[in-house]
Amino acid sequence: MLAFRQESHLKTLPVFANKVKFSSLSIQDFRNMPLARLDLGEGPLFIVGGNGRGKTSLLEALCLVSALRSFRTTESRAMIRHKTQEARLVCRLEQEKEGSVEIDIRIRSGSKAVSIDGNPLDRLGDLMGRFPTVPLSSQDIQLLRSGPGLRRRFTDLMLASAHPGYFDSLRRFTRALKGRNSILREGGSTRGAELAAFEPLLSTAAAELCAARREAFARLSPLLHDAYSQIAPSEEQPSLRYKPDFDGVSAEQFAEMFAKNRQRDISRASTGHGPHLDDFELLISGRQAREYASEGQQRGLVLALRMAQVRWLEQCTGIVPVVLADDIIGELDPQRRAAFWASLDGKAQLIATGTELPAGREARERFHILDIETLHPQSEEAAQ
Repeated sequence: MLAFRQESHLKTLPVFANKVKFSSLSIQDFRNMPLARLDLGEGPLFIVGGNGRGKTSLLEALCLVSALRSFRTTESRAMIRHKTQEARLVCRLEQEKEGSVEIDIRIRSGSKAVSIDGNPLDRLGDLMGRFPTVPLSSQDIQLLRSGPGLRRRFTDLMLASAHPGYFDSLRRFTRALKGRNSILREGGSTRGAELAAFEPLLSTAAAELCAARREAFARLSPLLHDAYSQIAPSEEQPSLRYKPDFDGVSAEQFAEMFAKNRQRDISRASTGHGPHLDDFELLISGRQAREYASEGQQRGLVLALRMAQVRWLEQCTGIVPVVLADDIIGELDPQRRAAFWASLDGKAQLIATGTELPAGREARERFHILDIETLHPQSEEAAQ
């Protein structure tokens, strides 16, 4: 039985938080990069370069050590360089509890393999929660403006990077859902017994996912409020609202729901209710930010959401996550930039990117600067 079924899945840990810090990254055949090595050094790092040169890909590679999922794509093939079969990345990290660790991740189409200090991981979930990261991007505004699929992905990545139990529940739910939907598409009206066989597995995992999501959003909402108050007038009251597709709590309630909807699901050839259709919404003073907030309020909200995520991960794991800021520092006005720096408190390692160096003497003095062009080999032959 998973530990978080017996006690709070996302318990608050002591304030004596560990830090995780990247020391180096080597990549081969990842995205558009045949071969590159990045030494991260001490203090905040700013990687500067033109569009399409691989800055975001470097942050994507670093983010993979949290939950083995990209913040950019759901397709493993998209991370593998054209005309090659495998992408590889090797990260050297420092973590106060575990010391110096080397993580080797190999990505093939549809699969990943991980080893830590040369020892293969039999369970990929054993990586979860050990080396948390938080990606920030100018595209985060789509968390407000796009459909629920992107918000579910945000939720799953956030929770999977905090606890291996969530990753395991998500994997079991996804496998059971895929099996049930396959039967529904292939003529479920004559295969009721097979459908019923999948539903206990589906129901157990569904209840675990929803319990973890409900608790996470309850804890994240006050952190969002605190973060937003640093960058906006005090009368603006931000909040998060979890919107489960089905408001069940126990596995038995989910099992009853799946059984009740079985004939309807057969007609539509898919599972019409469950956590795969969950959503959440951001609000300002009780109103949907997507509909009523100004452009500035919306951008402030998504920045505050990421700032809150940093604090939430630290509370849940006892580890200060690495912050990976993709092309956002230059977009922040002075007030939001000051709030961003204050939210980090000098504890979290920051790795940022941009097409231009940050404006202002103070911002430039904060960073070590790296030109992305220095990471590219001179030719394809140099990478062999």
